[in-house]
Amino acid sequence: MSIDSVPVALARALGCNRVDLSGYKQCRLEVSRSGYEPLTKPPSPFEFLKFPPDAHRLVDTELGSVPDWYVLSGFCRCGYFRNVDLKALRRKFPATTRTDEIASRLRCKRCDSKGQNFFIFQKMLR
Repeated sequence: MSIDSVPVALARALGCNRVDLSGYKQCRLEVSRSGYEPLTKPPSPFEFLKFPPDAHRLVDTELGSVPDWYVLSGFCRCGYFRNVDLKALRRKFPATTRTDEIASRLRCKRCDSKGQNFFIFQKMLR
């Protein structure tokens, strides 16, 4: 296996369905050619994702316990994210709904994937 085929094999193993596409919709997974160091720990499947600054993944929690000062965003494995209106979610779903249940319903507008998406949060600016 050549070094050029590693990103394609890894993207397919992670479930990216944009590997065979071309243009701006193509999978952006790349291997750094700056030098290779031995791995000290196994890589996480989400390690290559780039979150916005000061953003964190929202663990599975009840919708009613998410603070009002959080800005929620839906995040896809392809790197696409978009803000989600927390007040609209609270009107649509009961307070006991788990955030992972809602995240599994999100559909990415870029790669059209569903079920692999999750929420990230940032604290709202004052």
